[in-house]
Amino acid sequence: MKKNILFLFSILALTTIYTLPAQTKSPSYLSAKRELHEHYTTHAFRAGLSGKKINSQRGTGLKPTLTTPYEVKKPLAELNRSLVPLWLGSPESLQKTFEQMRDTRVLTQDPTFPRRPTWLYPDDGCFARAAVLSVEAIALEVNRPGKIFVFGDLVINTPNSPDGIASWWYHVVVGYRLGNEIFIFDPSIEARFPVTIEKWIELMGGEKSQASIAICDSGAFSPESACYGGTEMSIEDIFHVQNRYLEPEWSRLEEMNRDPIKELGDSPPWLIQPTQEIILTQEKK
Repeated sequence: MKKNILFLFSILALTTIYTLPAQTKSPSYLSAKRELHEHYTTHAFRAGLSGKKINSQRGTGLKPTLTTPYEVKKPLAELNRSLVPLWLGSPESLQKTFEQMRDTRVLTQDPTFPRRPTWLYPDDGCFARAAVLSVEAIALEVNRPGKIFVFGDLVINTPNSPDGIASWWYHVVVGYRLGNEIFIFDPSIEARFPVTIEKWIELMGGEKSQASIAICDSGAFSPESACYGGTEMSIEDIFHVQNRYLEPEWSRLEEMNRDPIKELGDSPPWLIQPTQEIILTQEKK
């Protein structure tokens, strides 16, 4: 508990002393939701992503034209894995950091009941959850993760939806590299441990999903952001966007006759279900 409190204070301090260039006071983002009958490219077309270029405002006064995650996406087999930040610790410390990021209740919209990122509302908001984890990395004093975008006809099986599934046209998470293996932090799909990128794709439909992937820097937010070198959203704005999904997560649990006070408090599902030891056998550099 004491560690969580100290971590929370470090996050709050970041909102005032760690200044990232603010993108806008009303951040724009694209919903990840997709109806099962829709092809993912339909959403990309509606969003005007095909061929879209954006300008960077990071660094000097020069503003080179950059591409979005959608424009740089590739099949899994063609990924340049070296673009994913290398984890600088042991496999065991990677698991520990995953658990800290997953469990710490950093959202203080209601100071009497701080909340975690909305892992139990998989329908939407992945962009906000991933951005919060990137901020948490700063507070934990570990190197910042990369953002991993996937586009496709994505479907997951989940106990956190009345229908038992969630479907997206894109999804974004954070990840690190151990050797040549990419490990994904995505408690909305697998809350017990990081999974390899191959397993992650499999859990979203595998080959049937027609998945293609973009590896971007930690500042990329949504499919319409710059994949690399763009203007990074302020921490205040990141938390503002994530807070929009707190009420839907609470209502979802009530809809499913579950107890939001317990599950969003001290007894999330991954702590009361049998644990499975994670063995990371990949070679470390």
